[in-house]
Formats: sequence, C-alpha cells, structure tokens
Amino acid sequence: MDVEFSADGQVAVIRGAGGGPFRHLQEALAPLTDGYTLRAAVLDFSDSADGEHPGEAGQRWLERFPVPLIAALSGSVSNLSMARALGCDIRVASATLDARLAPTASRRTLSLVRESGIVSLLETRGEVDASLAVKIGLVSAVVEDAMVEALRLARVIASRGPIAERFAKESVWRGLEMPLSQALRFETDLTILLQSTKDRAEGVAAFVEKRTPAFKGD
Repeated sequence: MDVEFSADGQVAVIRGAGGGPFRHLQEALAPLTDGYTLRAAVLDFSDSADGEHPGEAGQRWLERFPVPLIAALSGSVSNLSMARALGCDIRVASATLDARLAPTASRRTLSLVRESGIVSLLETRGEVDASLAVKIGLVSAVVEDAMVEALRLARVIASRGPIAERFAKESVWRGLEMPLSQALRFETDLTILLQSTKDRAEGVAAFVEKRTPAFKGD
C-alpha cells in the first residue's frame, strides 16, 4: 500500500487501498491527522484484489476518520474492497466499474442505499455496475476517470478551511446518531467554535480583499 502526496502536502493518495489486512490501511491513514496540513485523502480502489473485510468497526473507523476520504472506484472491485469504500465520505466511479457487494442489510449499506436498492442488490446477487451503483446511491457520480474526479474533489476540499471541513464531517457522523433537535444544537455549537478561529478571520479578509485565502488550521 503506497501513499503519495501532492506538492503542497494537502492531498494524499492511497494506492491499493482495497488489498491486504485492514490494519495496513489504518496504519497508512492514521499518521495523516497530525496537524492540519493534510486536507483530504483519495483512496484508490481500481481493480482491487481481495483484502480483509473491515467489519462494522472498521467502517465506523473510516467514517469517523477526521480527514475527508474520497474513494475512486474503477474496473473490477471485490466485495471486500467495496466494504472499505463504503466507509469513505464520497465515492466516485468510472463507467468501467464492475463490483461485487454482499447483498446484506449492514448498517452502513442501509444508511446509503434506499430500500429499492437493497432489492436490486438481491436481484443481481450483489453484482454492481456503474449505472446501478449511482442509481441506488452507492456512489455519488459516474465519470470518465474516477481518479481524476476524486483528485479534483480533493483539491476543492483542500482549498477550504481545514478546521471547518473536519467539523463538517464530524457534524454529519455524530448528527446521524442523534435526535434531530440534538444534532442541530451540536451543529450550532461547532459553528460558534469556528467563529473564534484565525481561519475564519482570514476567510473574511480574503473575501474583502478579493484574494485567495491562506488557511492554516488555526
């Protein structure tokens, strides 16, 4: 499993994210949360060989990983690799996607797929192409080149305030497990915290001065 970084260190690409023991993926990702230099990570699941299933605990670990995770899916992707990709925040697929997904009602699958999608998975015995994946909500988009699109999205995320991006991700996964009123209160609390950051002041100054903001994670 290889880790590559953009020139500014704000975007990481994890090659071979679907293969090997799940702990290897965790070991590749865990050090990337040191500070706010890294803004987004792209996980490459193209033509993934079978690796270890992450299980519910592993999927939760990916969901709650502080840095936004984007999965790039293309070619033949195994059931075990798809289980890892489902833990990512955004999934984009190439039209060449030919994947397998165990048609079971796991917590993560149910959170992403509508009831009709589960029925479709049962009908296809878990075989998923790009058109079905986007139809039932397993991926957010089907594009010509999944990696190119994943990197584009990562750069968009990297251009924004890193504290705000991490808070946004946390508000989603925590909010989904809270009653609506409590989730809205939690979101408001995070918004108030963001008002005190130097990045917030930098964003306002950059807007007034009509320049690109230089966020530092302060």
